[in-house]
Amino acid sequence: MTHEQAIVAMVDANCQRTELLPSEKAFAYKMKYDAIKNMPQSRDQLGHGLRSIDVMAENAPDSRNQIQRFIRLTYLIKPFLDRVDNKEMAMGPAVELSYLDPEDQEAVLDIMVDGEVSPSLSQARQLHNINDAGFNIDDAEEILLQMKPNQAEKIYFSYERVGALIPQGLNHEEAEDFVVKSIEYYRHYRQMQKQTTR
Repeated sequence: MTHEQAIVAMVDANCQRTELLPSEKAFAYKMKYDAIKNMPQSRDQLGHGLRSIDVMAENAPDSRNQIQRFIRLTYLIKPFLDRVDNKEMAMGPAVELSYLDPEDQEAVLDIMVDGEVSPSLSQARQLHNINDAGFNIDDAEEILLQMKPNQAEKIYFSYERVGALIPQGLNHEEAEDFVVKSIEYYRHYRQMQKQTTR
């Protein structure tokens, strides 16, 4: 068995473990990827139009795209890898951040820690895009500190409490519009009351 074959066999055996951290899988796949590129039979396959990643996907539990995504994690700085392993950061944003240089990843991490935020997939993609154009810390901060739609404060009313006050036959949007206009009218009424009592 050649050195490369031994690496492939070891990685395949390790990947059979039921509990494997994303970072462990990432570095295992990267090791296997590098080994396959150097194997003589792989070079023959590559000559027929196959890429190393295609050769790996033939016998792997993960798809070609999933393997590529795992390998991208090896380009993350350790604090980000730890967040992925601890399920504090999803795979999608982590993959996007992996395209940033290590020093830029450190800058992003500082913003995240100071602002107590974690990037959504959309925000991570924006960071990836500004990195391609030339990383700018001010732009990164603006992206990371913008409020996500799911963070916007929402008010809910129980239907039992307000249902009888809303005219029947309105759709959801019309009912919401009725409630908003009612609140606006009541606020105007309160303001008028305050003025008359002065």
